[in-house]
Amino acid sequence: QTCRRSKVDMQLSGPAAGPLSSSDLNSGSHTPSMLRSDTSQPPVRLFVGVLSAPDHVEARQTIRETWGSDGRLARLMFFVLRPHDNTAFKQLRQEAVTAGDVVVTSEVYAHYNHITYAVLDIFKSAAVLGSDITHVLKTDDDAYVRWSLLLPALEAMPHEWLYAGAPLVPGSVIRGEGWHAVSYENWARDDPVRYGFGLGYIVSMDIAQHIAAGAPHVIMPARNLLIIEDVAMGYWVDFIGKENNVSISYRTIDHSLGNCTSTAMFWHVQPKQQASQVICCMHARQDECCDANALMAHSVVSRYGVPVVPSL
Repeated sequence: QTCRRSKVDMQLSGPAAGPLSSSDLNSGSHTPSMLRSDTSQPPVRLFVGVLSAPDHVEARQTIRETWGSDGRLARLMFFVLRPHDNTAFKQLRQEAVTAGDVVVTSEVYAHYNHITYAVLDIFKSAAVLGSDITHVLKTDDDAYVRWSLLLPALEAMPHEWLYAGAPLVPGSVIRGEGWHAVSYENWARDDPVRYGFGLGYIVSMDIAQHIAAGAPHVIMPARNLLIIEDVAMGYWVDFIGKENNVSISYRTIDHSLGNCTSTAMFWHVQPKQQASQVICCMHARQDECCDANALMAHSVVSRYGVPVVPSL
């Protein structure tokens, strides 16, 4: 198990607590039960697409063992762009066959400018798999998702024409220099659109089906998708709403792009190099924040010779 291999067997607070077993890690038992607030709507059945890099094997395994193991999810899959190196590509294909939860976007190679293609594959996969799927969630492999907060909130939101994320305030692409700058050749429009950060956003299945059916290519050439995937998503949803003459329900969900907060449904784990260790810690502590620096500073060696991190 990655959480054991990373030597982050946690001791929870309280006299009866002890290190987690492998069955604990995979059972989802550390996610509090959810009470549905609106029984007039069908229960949420969530397809989760996690954007991942080819060499982030540990990150993917950590998610499988922690927040990705929650039994209430309809399906969780990783979406990875094809690596340039043939050996890495072979290893990725083997992982995909063995784990059964990896989709490799092979039409384009791994590069930041191509991640929108992998995001598009998330919605295509959800549309194919999901007769009972109600929502599609996109996140990244260095994120922590708090189902204890997110699922009840999602149950209370509309199940149709929904786009949930943060900050969802009008914005546009950035011009000029820098890794996140967009050229006019890639995207000519400067009109603002509401969009949610790529750390985590959710759409209802009707929107996902329109995306899978090719709506993005009406406003973006298939071989020149807007390279900033979260802004692209905003334009897709805006277009789908206008084309179908419907009002999109924009809902804000709490994110944390900096320090972990107790109310964040998505947290961009920092520092990224210790993301697996922190995610294991938070899962063991039932979603309580874990500080990476404190984990390193307070690590001690147990009588078994395995580093154990005390409750912080």
